[in-house]
Amino acid sequence: MASPVGHFDQFIVKFRAGSAEARDARMLDNRISAMVTRAGLVQASAQGSTPALSARSLRRLAVGADVINVGRKLSTAETAALLRAMRSDPSVEYAEIDRMLQPTFVPNDPAWPSMWGLNGSAGIRAATAWDVSSTNGLNEVVAVIDTGRTSHSDLNSNLVAGYDFISNAANARDGNGRDGISIDQGDWNTVAADCQVRNSSWHGTHVSGTVAARTHNALGVSGIAFRGKVQPVRVLGRCGGTFSDISDAVIWASGGTVAGVPANATPAKVLNLSLGGGGACPAVMQAAINSARSRGATVVIAAGNDASDVVNFTPANCVGVVAVGAIGSTGARASFSNFGALVDLAAPGVGIASTLNTGTTVPAAESYANYNGTSMATPHVAGVVAMMRSASPVSRTPSEIEEMLKLSARPFIASCVGCGAGMLTADDAVSLAKNGMPIAVANNTLLTGLSGAAGSVRRYRIYAPLHARNLTVRLSGGIGNPDEYVRFNKLPSPTAFHCRPALPAGSTETCLFATPAQGYWYVDVRGNTAYSGASLLFRYEPAFFSNATDFLINDLSAAISTIPVARSGSAPATLKVNVVIRHTFVGDLIVRLQAPDGTTYMLHNRELGGQDDLIKTYTVDASSELANGTWRLVVTDNAAQDTGKIDSWSLQF
Repeated sequence: MASPVGHFDQFIVKFRAGSAEARDARMLDNRISAMVTRAGLVQASAQGSTPALSARSLRRLAVGADVINVGRKLSTAETAALLRAMRSDPSVEYAEIDRMLQPTFVPNDPAWPSMWGLNGSAGIRAATAWDVSSTNGLNEVVAVIDTGRTSHSDLNSNLVAGYDFISNAANARDGNGRDGISIDQGDWNTVAADCQVRNSSWHGTHVSGTVAARTHNALGVSGIAFRGKVQPVRVLGRCGGTFSDISDAVIWASGGTVAGVPANATPAKVLNLSLGGGGACPAVMQAAINSARSRGATVVIAAGNDASDVVNFTPANCVGVVAVGAIGSTGARASFSNFGALVDLAAPGVGIASTLNTGTTVPAAESYANYNGTSMATPHVAGVVAMMRSASPVSRTPSEIEEMLKLSARPFIASCVGCGAGMLTADDAVSLAKNGMPIAVANNTLLTGLSGAAGSVRRYRIYAPLHARNLTVRLSGGIGNPDEYVRFNKLPSPTAFHCRPALPAGSTETCLFATPAQGYWYVDVRGNTAYSGASLLFRYEPAFFSNATDFLINDLSAAISTIPVARSGSAPATLKVNVVIRHTFVGDLIVRLQAPDGTTYMLHNRELGGQDDLIKTYTVDASSELANGTWRLVVTDNAAQDTGKIDSWSLQF
């Protein structure tokens, strides 16, 4: 368990029922003083100018625990030492810091109460996420690759220098094509023959406000990663933007080199592309995305607004991106949102309030407005990714970020077919980034000596292969009351799990899945009360494929027994081959395993002389083979007189 960080002078100690201290509070002070001495703190406090400790009990709580004050603030190391001394006492049920809590952060921005996407039942739980980590996007740059920016007092201080990548001067409306001025000149159009007739959208300003509008400033709306920065990168002008401009913008925004463009002084690790169109992913876009990912940038892209399968819309259908669908305030899929297997998760995209401008053509006064679209859902995800990155103690790869987003997404509360892993859940995503992924464990793993405070969470995951049986997770032993929660394919929670025994303290809690689904099973050990000395077992029976039909082995001939294997992926590097051959002279035999592609592996080569019967388990490195197909056991008798049979054999994956 991690050491507590901070300075503390007050603790809560619960003595076990029946102990002298539990019966008589007057016994407490002597016992607490003894614990302080055992922690080595009395001697330390008497040295130099450090004030002496005066450990004493203050009061007994309604739950039967006692509040203890030690007279001065202890350092991190002293706190850890005292807690160890308390928890090692067999009469103590639990001991923990009497921590100070603070009010949950609620912004004073006027629009906050109506911003359901941040605080509604189908929202991203932004306020809770802000409490998980106070960094809230600090030092993170999100490139909004869009129409550029307009001046807005609720956004300006959270902007860094961007660039205008629109190479066509007429569409850019600035008279010179690409330049270092990322101001949105307006994307209105009046000529129907060119493209859709429309007023200016100020789309990039709206997207940017969702990512990082100033928050708790008594003005307008609240941004998600409000301590981060937005880099406006202009690619969309009159009639939209080209693949060539957008791909260069992706390269530059992520810190790559673009000919004729100055280096990006503040490269972004999060790219927001709330744009798209029909067609397959073009090679130029895929190459740009690959380049950005190679520099550690997570590329977040709108799924599109055509109520169709996203497979037909780009760049959301490119490889390596986080494709975002949209939900409304009920949690159901927005009627316009694209869907399908390529959608990674969904976020709020209906009635989203953010920063805007009143101009119908060129920029005018700043304003606020509600917009709909997967374009609005995407910056919710980009903002959360910025928060995840700022909260994480180590650098996270784009693949890790995507996995954490999906793993932390909570189940849909309304119909959302084809919307990905679930609803964007900011607090759990930030918590995963801050604390790390669950610890991966192998089959037949026994963890011992587990401990935790009340309310603590330890997380693990085990991969169950295809055809595995009897997946067992068993929590046992120790003192205190930990509880186990098990869930397939998602993190468990107190309200979402596939198994939670919830037995009294001291009980063995077992979750058994006779035919577990193939994939990751996630396990939480939660401290219902403080606990120590617990053990946690992970076990499953691997897939067995066998043939028990007898095959005669005649003199100077071969016998072949087959096993058809229906299994995806590669065979393991530790493929177990269990052989039972009945024969009166096994030194006559050569035994080979033949993979589906014809590759052979020698198991037995005329060894063991005149011994009867060959009953043995061989381990074969078959990792270069595909598991699926027909495997053969080929047994050749290379001498006369003695005969036998293949009694049975099996493969254990």
